[in-house]
Amino acid sequence: MNSLKLGWIFPVFVLLDLITVIGVGVYQVNSEKNPWHYDKKPIYNRDFSGGAVMEPKIVKKPAINIVGFANKTKSNEGEYFKAIPKFWNDYYTDGRQEKIHKELFLKNHKEYGVSFPENPENGEFDYVIGLEIKKGRDIPKGYHVYTIPEALYAVFSTPPADEAKFISSVQDTWKYILNEWFPKSGYDFTANGVNFELYDERCMRDTDKIVDICIPVVKK
Repeated sequence: MNSLKLGWIFPVFVLLDLITVIGVGVYQVNSEKNPWHYDKKPIYNRDFSGGAVMEPKIVKKPAINIVGFANKTKSNEGEYFKAIPKFWNDYYTDGRQEKIHKELFLKNHKEYGVSFPENPENGEFDYVIGLEIKKGRDIPKGYHVYTIPEALYAVFSTPPADEAKFISSVQDTWKYILNEWFPKSGYDFTANGVNFELYDERCMRDTDKIVDICIPVVKK
């Protein structure tokens, strides 16, 4: 797969003023309970502008080691509203995206947008754009290495949408997750959990574009 030819990924930074804010805000829904494995077949929920919202798959994911670039920002005073979209834009335009996709230590070319837990004292948190690493590979200077911890995740796939409706489909999925799914789901957000969006080849289609939104959860 030629990720550079595909232009991996399309400018999702236009989404992140909404997505990242919600991703940080959901940290307030915490639970000290331990995750447990629970499988649930996906079903479709009500229509949004991008199509039907799929109910999540509840899956236990192993730890994922990623390499990439980190941006430290703050959840207070709305700093991340500007910082994270700019971070994505810089990544696309300053050569970092092209450079990292040529590296031989990559396991694949799927990109992760990851919000790590914030520092409760000052509201700072790391937002990372990263890709999976092959085992046993040395990582040169200039890159940051992070681990997305093993956890039980609610994995939401956004409704398949064309280019015109794709942004609204992602936004509507986040709205559904927080406003409808969480209150009725029987799950809480995992304390100090790491939520992320996964951007793969499904994003690059002309039609039926899809993103996975992965949220760590524990049973109430």
